[in-house]
Amino acid sequence: MKFTIKQIVLVILVVVLVRVIIISRKEGFSQVSDKKVCVILFGFAPRSFKHVHKTIKSRIIDVLRKKFSKVSVYHYSLLSKKGLIESNRPGENGMPINNDDVKLLPVDKMVTEYQEDIDIQDYVDKSCGRNENHKINPVRQFYQESMLQKVFPVDDYDACVAVTNDSYCLKDVNIQHVLDVCYNDNIIYTTTYNKYHGLANGFYICSPYAFKKVTNRINYYKERCKMLNGGVENPEAFLKYSVERDGLKNKDTDFFYLKIRANKKNTDYIKLMEENGISKKTADEMRAMFRGK
Repeated sequence: MKFTIKQIVLVILVVVLVRVIIISRKEGFSQVSDKKVCVILFGFAPRSFKHVHKTIKSRIIDVLRKKFSKVSVYHYSLLSKKGLIESNRPGENGMPINNDDVKLLPVDKMVTEYQEDIDIQDYVDKSCGRNENHKINPVRQFYQESMLQKVFPVDDYDACVAVTNDSYCLKDVNIQHVLDVCYNDNIIYTTTYNKYHGLANGFYICSPYAFKKVTNRINYYKERCKMLNGGVENPEAFLKYSVERDGLKNKDTDFFYLKIRANKKNTDYIKLMEENGISKKTADEMRAMFRGK
């Protein structure tokens, strides 16, 4: 088949145009955004931060710094005066821990409190958790989250990415989801796999507006438990109630992490790795590292 000069020129122009479009899209995605992002770590660092901090840096902080012009890192953590784990989990109670583990990852600002000093007893007494452990631990987290907007300048940023400091991250933070909340104040992204009839807590991508709303939920926790009239509600269901109460819109993000205990045991999340896109090789390595089954 013979082509005319006009047809050949047309084909060349189409090829050039397609290449220009592809290159433009690649450059557009790789271009550094002028939006500002804060990464906020919170939890009880002496428990397992030494096992996970490198993954938080590589999977969240470093990924964000490739895309955004300013990324600040903040860390709020409870510490232990006794230097011991207090837990009802077999093989963990009484384990020695090191408060200095909180310093393993350099941050822009760090705030710590001793867990023995925080005043949460009234919330625990009026909690709607199903047992003592499910009353104290959630209230501690609610308290910590409420402190984040008080001690860190979240309003200086376009987006917030918050993660508990016992999280072993196996996927990169989703840049498109971070960009989404830079332009949509009322959206909050949470993970898909640990909802427990509510919304997954412990990892949030959202605007400062949504962040302040969702982390302030301790202020109506007692009111919510009173509404249940003796019923029980887990932290995930309470988070869902809070998001709906404040008129926020929840979206799923594909981020995946394991929660690691002081004794290097894992939570049930380890059973969900393959179905959440983690390769069998990596999943087997994680099971060996953290004694999963």
